[in-house]
Amino acid sequence: MKKIHPPKPFLYAILFLFSSFITGNALYAQDNADAKQTALVKKNCFVEMNDGTIKNYNTLKLVTGIMMTPHLVADGNIIINGNDIRVYQDNEHYAISQKIFASGRRSYLAVETLPGFVMRLSSGKISIYDKQYFNGYRKVDEFFIQTGTDGPILPYTAALMKDLVKDDPQASGFFNSRNNDIPLVKKLQLTADIVNNAPLISKNF
Repeated sequence: MKKIHPPKPFLYAILFLFSSFITGNALYAQDNADAKQTALVKKNCFVEMNDGTIKNYNTLKLVTGIMMTPHLVADGNIIINGNDIRVYQDNEHYAISQKIFASGRRSYLAVETLPGFVMRLSSGKISIYDKQYFNGYRKVDEFFIQTGTDGPILPYTAALMKDLVKDDPQASGFFNSRNNDIPLVKKLQLTADIVNNAPLISKNF
């Protein structure tokens, strides 16, 4: 019996379509990856110098190492020392120097931020700050609370937080609930998010 062979142009067309499909998917995946990287790079990174000057950068990275003073590197080659700034925003954290508010134990080792800096977990009507340091055995979190953007930054106490949320039934109910399964850091942030009308989801958890 004579075999029937498909015409070569037909095979070429199939191969072309298949190749286009593979290439298209690869390009789509690459475009998505490029878009995510671009979004990350374009995040607003800046430092506020001690004199109040604001300097904006495309990237800002915390650098630590053995026999090295922790510092920031902006745009890959600009070194910024913590003693020269009071506030900075990188791709992960908004952090302020503890020099702004003389309270609590000063940190000297970098955990997630420069030594002596506290990172902001929530902002708005109530802002929550977390200072992380090592006490010789383990990492310790020390929390601070600020009302508004210009209010004093005060060490956290349960009494202070209860007073700040007493006029918000939902926030007060959540904070005063006896759910011991929720870590304090999460409880503080979610309480503040209720007051600030922010989504109750954070990348910090």
